[in-house]
Amino acid sequence: MPITNAYAEGKLWDPSGHPWTRVKNWIDPDEAEDLVTSAAAWVINGCS
Repeated sequence: MPITNAYAEGKLWDPSGHPWTRVKNWIDPDEAEDLVTSAAAWVINGCS
């Protein structure tokens, strides 16, 4: 996934001098919920 910029009206640049790709919603909310849920379960099980 490329470096993304959702701030400063998309006027930030990467170290090579290329403009960042502006992205607002890069992940579906349902997918995000699944990731957070599975990560939380992994942390709880790993730390128990």
